[in-house]
Amino acid sequence: MNDNKDKVSIYRRILKYPPFAVGKKTGAMQIIHHTKNGKVVARAAEYVTTEDAEKLFCIIYIAQKNNTVKAVNVNDKDFGDIIRVDVEIKDIKKLTNNHDERSVLNSIYRLQNLSITYFELERKKIASQIGIHPILKYSFKADTGVLTLFLDKNFYNACDNKALQIDIVKYSKLSATAKNLYTFIATNSGDVFTEDLLIERVVIQTERKDNSQKLLKKALNELKKEYIIKDFNITKKNKERLISISSFNAN
Repeated sequence: MNDNKDKVSIYRRILKYPPFAVGKKTGAMQIIHHTKNGKVVARAAEYVTTEDAEKLFCIIYIAQKNNTVKAVNVNDKDFGDIIRVDVEIKDIKKLTNNHDERSVLNSIYRLQNLSITYFELERKKIASQIGIHPILKYSFKADTGVLTLFLDKNFYNACDNKALQIDIVKYSKLSATAKNLYTFIATNSGDVFTEDLLIERVVIQTERKDNSQKLLKKALNELKKEYIIKDFNITKKNKERLISISSFNAN
C-alpha cells in the first residue's frame, strides 16, 4: 500500500515526541512531553508548527534521496562537524504543494530558532540533559533557487541510525493535528493508549477537555480515511478513557 520511494527516515525521538505545535499562537512556544524517565521540552521565540515540520522532513527526504550531503569541519572537538545540505527550493514547494516561496522561507526561519532539550531525571533531579537545534544556519539565493542549510550533525546522523520511516506524501496531505498523531503512531508497536497521553503527544493545547477530545477523534478519523490506521475504538476503564488503534502498518 505504501510506496517505498516516498519514505523518509526521521530521528525517532522527533517523531515520538513532536516538538511542533498544531496551530499558531502569539508569544514564545513551549511544548513539554513527559516521559517515563524525564521530559522533552521544545522552545522557540515563536510557534513552530507541523506546517514548518513538513518543510524540515522534506529537506531530510531530498538529502537522503539525492545523497548530496556534505560534512563540514568546524574545527571544534566538542561540537564536531556539521552537515551541509543544498536543496532547490522548487523541490520543497513541489513536495509540499506550496508554491509560495516566502511561506517556505518563513518556515525555515522558524525552524532555525527551534531548540529541543531531552531531560533524564532521577529522583526528580536532572541526571542528564541534551539540547539540539536541528537547523543551525541557512541561506537562500534567489538567482539560483538554492537553499543551503547547516544541520546539527548528531541530529542528521540520528535520522539515519536512530530513525523510523514515515511516508512524506501522506504526511503532507494530513491536517496539523493528524500529522503529529501519525508520527507518534509510527514510533509505537503498542495499540492501546490513554486519551490523555495521545492529547499530550499530539500537542493539542486547548482550554477545554471536550474540545481536545473532539480534535483527537477528528485526527483519528482522518488517519482511518487515509488508510494509515485500520480503525480505532474508545473505551473507559477506571474513569480513564482508552483508545485502541488497529493498523495495517503504522508507517
